[in-house]
Parts: sequence; structure tokens; C-alpha cells
Amino acid sequence: MAALLGAGVWSAAAALDTEPTQEARRQDPLPVGVGASSVPDPVLTQGMTQTASPEQSLPPLTIILDRPAPDGIGDLEPAQQIVRLRDLIESDDSARRHVELGRAQLAMADLASAETSFRAALRRAPGDPAAATGLAFADYLRGGPGRERAPRTMARLAARHPTSQLVAFNQGLLAAYAGDPATVTRAWRRTVRLNPRSPLGRVAADLLTRLAGSGG
Repeated sequence: MAALLGAGVWSAAAALDTEPTQEARRQDPLPVGVGASSVPDPVLTQGMTQTASPEQSLPPLTIILDRPAPDGIGDLEPAQQIVRLRDLIESDDSARRHVELGRAQLAMADLASAETSFRAALRRAPGDPAAATGLAFADYLRGGPGRERAPRTMARLAARHPTSQLVAFNQGLLAAYAGDPATVTRAWRRTVRLNPRSPLGRVAADLLTRLAGSGG
């Protein structure tokens, strides 16, 4: 499963991070998978500075958001994103900006800072599913008991937020890293049911097609 999904996860992250790419994909399907060469290599590799995951075919783990950060920030390397987002938070102290900052810090493997940012988001928007998802991913990346605890956290979030496409997609993503294909399929099918035409819905549908074609 890891080898099959690896290129698709790379392309999904790139397409959802990049404003021009996301705009173009509103009319055309996302090119997920091997041969998705319309996404330039620097975009595909942005933020992937963590130590490689145990499943080497998958990119380092970070949450996938449903829309990019504003003002082209999603096009930047994570270190630059952090600088820009900290500046932006001076005038826009919303939960979303703190989630975006936490995501960039997660991509840099700065788990302590990411957790601080996600908790700041939760103080501004208690129960925010994106921030709670970020904390679950950070817990998984810390290893040890977090590897078992984080998937359970995502299951609870999915039950608490049954209409959140972001939670559904990321539950499937985490399950792919955890080697749980049943949850991958279930979560991504729910992602598609919630909105098949959104960027997350189309990415999930494409990845499910790849899985079905492999018999996985």
C-alpha cells in the first residue's frame, strides 16, 4: 500500500498547498500518482525535512488542509512559511493562521512548536477539528505510545465531526502511515461522500481508484 500511495500523497499535498494549482484543479482532476509531472519538483518536495517514515515510499507525515495559506504562502518552503505566518498573525490572530503555522512547523519536524501552535488555535476556536488533527499527527510523530494513541484520537474526531472532510481525509492519511488499509478505505470513502467535487474529495477518489486497481 505504501508504494502505491506514495506518489499520490506527494501530489495531493502539493496541489492543496499551492494556490495556482488548486485554482486550476477546480475544473480538471488532480494528477495524483506516478507521472503527475505538472507539479514541479520544488513544490513536491517543499517541507519534507523530517526523517523519512518507516514506510519509505510515503513522504514525511504532515496534515493536509482543505485550502492553502493566503497570499501565496503555501508556495514557500516551510521555514519561509513560518516567518510569513508569524508576521501575518500580528494582524490576523485567527485559529486558522495558527493551524497553518503549526502545519509548517510539523513539516519541519519541530513538534514542540507545532503543538504550541495547534493549542493556540484551540484556545481561539475550541474544538477546531484542524487543530485537533494537527495535535494527533504530532502525537503520532513522537512515536512510542503515540503510534497507537493517534489513530484512536482520529477515530474519535471522525465521530465528533462526521461532516468534516478535513478530518476524514487526514484520518485516512494517518491510517496509510500506520498500515491500516481498512481505515484508509473507510475514511477516504467518507471524504468522497461528503463532497466529491472538492479538492480533498477528488484526491481521495483518485487514491481509492489506485487502491482498487491494485486489489489493495
